[in-house]
Amino acid sequence: MRQRPRSPKWSIPSGWLRLPKLPGFPNVHWQPTPARPPYVAETNEACGIGWNTLAGIGQVESVHGAYDGAEVDERGDVEPHITGVPLDGSEGVLEIPDTDEGELDGDEEWDRAVGPMQFIPQTWQRYTADGNQDGEADVHNIDDAALAAATYLCDEGSDLTTDRGWNDAVTAYNQSVQYANEVADYAEGYLGR
Repeated sequence: MRQRPRSPKWSIPSGWLRLPKLPGFPNVHWQPTPARPPYVAETNEACGIGWNTLAGIGQVESVHGAYDGAEVDERGDVEPHITGVPLDGSEGVLEIPDTDEGELDGDEEWDRAVGPMQFIPQTWQRYTADGNQDGEADVHNIDDAALAAATYLCDEGSDLTTDRGWNDAVTAYNQSVQYANEVADYAEGYLGR
């Protein structure tokens, strides 16, 4: 079991989830800004999730919405949309037959992970969130996806201040020890910057 990364307290006075521009990183969206209230902290405070865990997942899943040339605009919308490979059971890939008739991922045969936090359609349907409070929950919006991811992680790990809780949460997100290690390494790295 991986030791969980250190997590800062959610002492966010007037915003959430956007980091300042860091050398060698795209415009990362994981720490306070005046534009956004601390919804992640307010809705998931009891589980102890750190912004750096969300940032680690965002990095591993989509390079913070910048995968394959995608960009995140000022509203947090990612264009072009990020859609993963078919989850067809081929080597190294889970087998998940279509659960949404292709509505979210454009594939009527197999599910695909979508958006900057790479949600499987059935998981997005359960955890859909409006993180930027624009009245629309959009899996392709990094703020909406980050809030949904935080809620999902808290449900799966219960207490992310413990090694067991953190590992349960992150391996529920992606069932790979290597994945958990990568997320933890990035999460630790963000605290050191």
